[in-house]
Amino acid sequence: MEHCLKITEYLPIVRPACIITQISPDHPMFIFNEDGVFRAWNSYMKGKGGKFLLNPRPETIQDITLNTEKISKFLRGTLLHSKGFSFASANIAYVQHNSFFAKLRKSTLQPDCFVSPLLYHANNTDVVGCSLIADLPELIYRDNIARTIDISEITEYFNQYMIEIEKKNDEFDPRTLKPQIMIKPKAAYIAEVIKQISDTHGLIVAIVDSSILYAIEEAWKELEKPPKPIKSFMKIPETPEKITLAEYTEKHALLDLMFGPFVHEYFVKYGIFPYTGHGMLGTADGFYETVKDSWRYYYGKHSSALGEHINLLVSARHAKGKTEDIEGKNKAKKMQTKSRAKSRRSKKVKETESEGSDFDN
Repeated sequence: MEHCLKITEYLPIVRPACIITQISPDHPMFIFNEDGVFRAWNSYMKGKGGKFLLNPRPETIQDITLNTEKISKFLRGTLLHSKGFSFASANIAYVQHNSFFAKLRKSTLQPDCFVSPLLYHANNTDVVGCSLIADLPELIYRDNIARTIDISEITEYFNQYMIEIEKKNDEFDPRTLKPQIMIKPKAAYIAEVIKQISDTHGLIVAIVDSSILYAIEEAWKELEKPPKPIKSFMKIPETPEKITLAEYTEKHALLDLMFGPFVHEYFVKYGIFPYTGHGMLGTADGFYETVKDSWRYYYGKHSSALGEHINLLVSARHAKGKTEDIEGKNKAKKMQTKSRAKSRRSKKVKETESEGSDFDN
């Protein structure tokens, strides 16, 4: 909340011509809707069509740009009319973030420091000319990881993630465990976007994750002079060695639990797996059944393990709260007892003084 307030206080001071914010363009919040994100996304998942304010798989800067017209639609459709998914105060946007950590925060709706600047844009279109949704598409980003990192390594990162939970470090970013693959591609993409938009706009403000800031600075130094096509960042690499479809599915299940339930929440729940599994062993034989069974098993297995860690943490906090409450009550009782004892002693002293006075008389 504090970070969001600082950002929203900063924007009116600098009055940027363009805002760059680190949100994936394939997030369902960018589906065009007039009566809420959930209804529009549900219709889209059922094959009834849908329009997007952005290109979920961008090829040019224009594909990730929200101009005055689009930002107005985003404000009306997503921020103001998507009950349960988001709502907006005067200058802060609250967006649904489904995760196991929601149990700790007691709500899935959280202040969103990346969406809130879009609210500033929507309310100040005379100042801000455009907003760029400048993060790699989440589906492409995760598929690159699943095709590059071995299952044993991803499992190791997941175990480390649970250790950080035990340390009550809910701000831990698992992407920092393998920055070469999990952070550097994002940084290179964002740096390229900043470079290309800076040629046509004056003052630009970019809101990015603190864990990626240094990597963006390094990527900026390595930028090529001619602009690199945005679509060149959308390529999916071939797997270095053949892996089974079940193993590939498990990788995505682990990534979903570490990075947030994007695949599970917005696709699997609707009976869809958003990947073709191209190049994986076993894709020709019962693809849908294999993926469905594998996801159910591996997601259930790993989410249960993660859930147990979260529940223990919640129980520990609850127990600590009870202990502190009991200790507080005991302390209050002791103070009350001391106060009464002191009052009685004071009363006896007064009575003694009174008796002494009568005796003297």
